[in-house]
Amino acid sequence: MNVCLNHLKVLAIVCLTVLSNTDLFPQDKRAVDSLINIVGNGLHDTAEVNALDELSSLYENGDLKKGIFYAKESFALAEKSGFKKGMLLALNQEGNILNSCGQYDQAILNYEKVIEKAKLWNFPNLIARAYANTGNAYRFKGNYSKAI
Repeated sequence: MNVCLNHLKVLAIVCLTVLSNTDLFPQDKRAVDSLINIVGNGLHDTAEVNALDELSSLYENGDLKKGIFYAKESFALAEKSGFKKGMLLALNQEGNILNSCGQYDQAILNYEKVIEKAKLWNFPNLIARAYANTGNAYRFKGNYSKAI
């Protein structure tokens, strides 16, 4: 009886380990497929920029390399098409991923770029978002006075 219980514990641990190491949950995989279809439409419009940004967001807590890739792609396309808000969202999202992987100084630089450009282009909601994210980066760094 005791041996069987030990086997069940080991099996449970193995199953949990395998499940926790997957990149995305099934609902996220469906979302990724839908977003990939938008990205693959070849229109190079704001919808594609937004889809790339959302893809980046889906990978923020999983595959960070893919998250950074999609954020950079989103920024490049937004810049090429002159979509200012898309550029700011992509920079902010890249900062979020950098923050997630402990690259706080680089994340803060991204957020500072967002704040500077958002002020110039009059996007007050993105200014607020970037300030909040900057505070989080400083908090994670342990610099509580700057976080406030």
